[in-house]
Amino acid sequence: MSSTVPSLAQMRASLPPEKDRLDSLWLRFVLRKLSFPVTWVFIRLGFSANYVSYLSMLVVFGGTILMSIDDYFARMLGAFLFNFWVLLDCVDGNIARVKQQVNAYGEFADAMSGYIAYAFVFLGMGIAAEHTKPIMPGVMNQMNFVVMGALASICHLTTRLLYKKFVEVTGQPTLGSGTKPNILFTNIGITGLLMPSVLVSAIFGWLHWVTLFYLFCWGGAGAYFVVTKIIAVERSTQL
Repeated sequence: MSSTVPSLAQMRASLPPEKDRLDSLWLRFVLRKLSFPVTWVFIRLGFSANYVSYLSMLVVFGGTILMSIDDYFARMLGAFLFNFWVLLDCVDGNIARVKQQVNAYGEFADAMSGYIAYAFVFLGMGIAAEHTKPIMPGVMNQMNFVVMGALASICHLTTRLLYKKFVEVTGQPTLGSGTKPNILFTNIGITGLLMPSVLVSAIFGWLHWVTLFYLFCWGGAGAYFVVTKIIAVERSTQL
């Protein structure tokens, strides 16, 4: 048990203003606020920032397994665990700041948790959507939503990896923080609109629509990124 537990006010004060400003609305007004008392509990229990990151990976795996079970309450719990992962993603950062545990290894542990979530959340949604898709004539009933969810994960991860490589090679990020495209993708992304959407759609059986929406978003974003970067590369080689 930790003998020194920072106050909630200290935790809130440790959050850089620009980080809060650039969060998604769901994260800023709901999960970030919930994260401070949860952080207090985890510090009280003696958790380091890295151990919260490791726990969050298990939460993602647990959520994916539950979303894969053809049972209403299992899906609901799985959707809750996905949101709990975002909450823990806030908690590990809170602990790192107030306990001065910010370092390269901690950033890697946090990134590892994030990439695991990017890989499995959409897949879990797709499996749940396949269980709950409506029986109707036409194209919708012929779709395999497990494949749709897997493709959404692949498109999301591929776009992020290509983005990171582009930044590494050129030294220039393609989307600056605070730009309209950045704000848009932050708010519809995995720590934004996706999380309340998963909760609501798990209740009402709309997971197939959410899966298709995110496949369209990340497939479109990935295609746009690849085309624009091919054009940029070709122009640079002709100079």
